[in-house]
Amino acid sequence: MFCKVMSGIVYGVTGLLIHVEVEMQNGLPYFTMVGHLSRESKEAKERVISALRSIDAPLPAQRVTINLSPANLKKSGTAFDFPIGVALLHCMGLIDSKINLSEYCVLGELGLDGMIHSTMQSLPIVLAAKKQGIAKFLVSSEDYQRLKDVEGVMIYPMESLQHVLSFFHSKEVTIPKITQQQTIKQEAGKLLDFSDVRGQSFLKRALEVAVTARLNLLIIGSPGTGKTMLCHRLPSILPPLSKEEQLEVDSIYLASSIYRTNGLYIPPFRMPHHTITQTALIGGGAIPKAGEITLAHHGILYLDELGEFKTNCIEALRVPLEDKSITLTRLGRNYQFPADIQLIASMNEGTRLLIQRNRPMVA
Repeated sequence: MFCKVMSGIVYGVTGLLIHVEVEMQNGLPYFTMVGHLSRESKEAKERVISALRSIDAPLPAQRVTINLSPANLKKSGTAFDFPIGVALLHCMGLIDSKINLSEYCVLGELGLDGMIHSTMQSLPIVLAAKKQGIAKFLVSSEDYQRLKDVEGVMIYPMESLQHVLSFFHSKEVTIPKITQQQTIKQEAGKLLDFSDVRGQSFLKRALEVAVTARLNLLIIGSPGTGKTMLCHRLPSILPPLSKEEQLEVDSIYLASSIYRTNGLYIPPFRMPHHTITQTALIGGGAIPKAGEITLAHHGILYLDELGEFKTNCIEALRVPLEDKSITLTRLGRNYQFPADIQLIASMNEGTRLLIQRNRPMVA
């Protein structure tokens, strides 16, 4: 018996679809998983076997082979537990063979008791699958709140493998209750208010014009005159993100394992310390992760004390500011990171004079 289910992994900050193929045939009892798997992905074997046993559906004494395709791509994470479990239920005849499971994208981690848990990175995978024409998704109930705003798809929240069996027999699904989200006005009320600042009318006007036209801005002034204070309050005057932009920003943060309150339509505001490395600023690593310029996508990247930043960090911003994205190459693979940012920087007058005179700066 053969079954194929769609799943996915996070590739950079975007989703990438993975084919989960399961074959059960007569032979000596054996369970093997192939497809260039990480350690936590290989451990899915024990979780899936225990989860099936918990719902009185133990694996038969047969040879079980599981392949995650494409096999040349490194797979990591625990999102394959759920699709493997669903595919095995189909091969065991507990899910009607007439149901085409290849139409579904299945994401989730299994507990030993058969419960389905969140993987925290389902949104970028759902958005990538939607672009490839997949419209049906089985996810954990915990992930439903993050995914319910995605339009044009059907999200089916599942609590356990027993719930999955009931769904495929009756096609009925219980939608979990969603806590009421705060409005944009309520969320904005938590921010530092731009209108609280008295004086500095010239700087305030410059910031308002820059924010309105999304212009990059360099602020030079004496220490203690309110440069940083005003910039901290910029999110309170930024226009809210659209639903598509909000989903894109949430996807980036979840892919980076950073949780951002769902429904918070205020653009990102990132303020890295001046000791930041080039890798942390533009992204990178053995397995490339998003840098500050990507985390500030559709928002503001604020560099306080610009003159203190390393020269290579400042030079690395040149291409992303022009192209609105950055491409990193690791181990022969290209990773595309979005970087549509507005750059605002500030520095002291004394620092500017030192730079102009080409003298070394002293802390």
